Amino acid sequence: MATAARTKRLVAALEDAHALETQAIETLTSLAESAPDPELRTALESHRDETARIRARLEAALVTLGRRTSARKERQAVLAATIKGFTGSLRDEASPHNLKDWYVTEHSELATFAILSRAADRLGYRDIAQLGRDAASLHRNAAETAAGWFDYLVELMVGSR
Repeated sequence: MATAARTKRLVAALEDAHALETQAIETLTSLAESAPDPELRTALESHRDETARIRARLEAALVTLGRRTSARKERQAVLAATIKGFTGSLRDEASPHNLKDWYVTEHSELATFAILSRAADRLGYRDIAQLGRDAASLHRNAAETAAGWFDYLVELMVGSR
């Protein structure tokens, strides 16, 4: 098992991942509300719910390590999501930027969880490593779903819809 210093770094990574998921949930909510296509809205809402389940698993992992979520990181995540949501609401309903934001967010989450799973594996925290792999897989699939909407995004950009 890991030393106290290494476990502290793993806790920081879990806190970061939890804050990122908090921000993603807020962002996905805003994106779903502004999605001009009902199918896209459903995809965003479904992924938001999956992301909330991952966030709950992160909270449980922190509790297992005797920790809680970072209030500071949570506040920063909510603030960032609020600002992003506000600027997104200022965009035209057919703005391709909202879809691009989803795609970028998914890749950020994918990288975060790929690192978390590898670190947890090396430190001997098998359950946390599995959580990281599950979350990385979820976000990889969501990034592919977002990419599947790129033709739609291009149509919005060039005004053919």
